Order: sequence, then C-alpha cells, then structure tokens
Amino acid sequence: MHLLQIFKKLVTLLALVDPFSMVPVFLGAVNGRLPAQKEAFARAVGVAVAVALLVTAVAGGTILQIFGISIGNMQVAGGVLVLILAVAMVLGKEEAVKQGHSPREVAPTVVPLAVPLMVGPAAISFTIGNNHWSGIEDIPALLIPPVIVGLATWFTFGAAARAGKVVNATALDLIEKVGGFLLAAMAVEMLGTGLKSMFPALGA
Repeated sequence: MHLLQIFKKLVTLLALVDPFSMVPVFLGAVNGRLPAQKEAFARAVGVAVAVALLVTAVAGGTILQIFGISIGNMQVAGGVLVLILAVAMVLGKEEAVKQGHSPREVAPTVVPLAVPLMVGPAAISFTIGNNHWSGIEDIPALLIPPVIVGLATWFTFGAAARAGKVVNATALDLIEKVGGFLLAAMAVEMLGTGLKSMFPALGA
C-alpha cells in the first residue's frame, strides 16, 4: 500500500513540478555562464526543489496558518514575481532583475526558478493536502517523492547544461526569449487563479 502511495505522489509531483518544461528557462538563466557554474546551478535548483517540497510536506500547512497566508495569496505573489522575470527575459534585461549589478561570473540564484515557478502553489497545495502522517511508517511516503523529484530536476538540468555547450549564442538567446514568453503565460495564469481564489466573484 505504501509503495502505491509513494508512486502516486511521485508521479503527481513530477507532473506539477515538471522540470522538463523548465529547460528553456534554465538555459536562459545560465546563458553565458561557465560550464562548472551551469552544473552547479542545476544541482542547486534540484536541491532547492527537494528541500522546498520536504519543508512543505512537514510544516507547510502550519507555516501558512501562522502567517495567515492562503494558496490564493501565494498564487498572486508568485505570479507577480514570475511576470517581472518573464518581461525582463523577453526584453533581454533579466540580468538586472536576477543579479542587480553583480558580474556575470556570479552564478544565478534558485529564486524564482525553483520557488515559486517549479514548486509553486499547485505543488505546495498538493503536498500540504496529501501528507497527513501519524507514525514512523508514513515517513517513506513523506520523504521519498520530494527527494526523487529533486534528483530528477538536477539530472534534467544537468543534461540540458551539457547539451547547451554545443548550442550557439543566437540559439540560446532565442531559447531565452521563448522561455520568457512561456513564463509570462504561466505568470498570468497564476495571477488569474489566485485572484479568483481571493475574490470568488471574479469567477462568476
């Protein structure tokens, strides 16, 4: 029974986090970086995804209650953050948004790629709603899916980083702008869903 539960959670989380669809965004974030930095960033995003899912599984509901944050609030806040980055990517100004005046040798950060784009409101709400545990026998179902999703993210982005070495600068720039459009669409969807959750009359 626990194996089936773990498998179901793993498949659902992989679909919600969906590292494969984030490859263009990842390549745009590491465009112009050193190979070692690309590999390090892939690892950092994978670890961040796993940690975010684990924290959400263990204490996500409690954290939201303490701060009085609803899933709708998270969707709106995450949508705004992602939309800012998306516009910057399309305009070629993402460096200023992600790093301020830091030099290009400084590796990109995991926000907002890992959180809230990959571990966003959908993944968080699923994790909170499907991790009620009462004993030690429930720990594997709590820990294994987030860890495997984090590893899958790491391996996916690591493979994309290695493949990106043979892609020229023009192609990477195009990939970055396409990723920006995808991000913008996701951000608008997040904002719309969040606003409908906060103001149900909008969905009428």
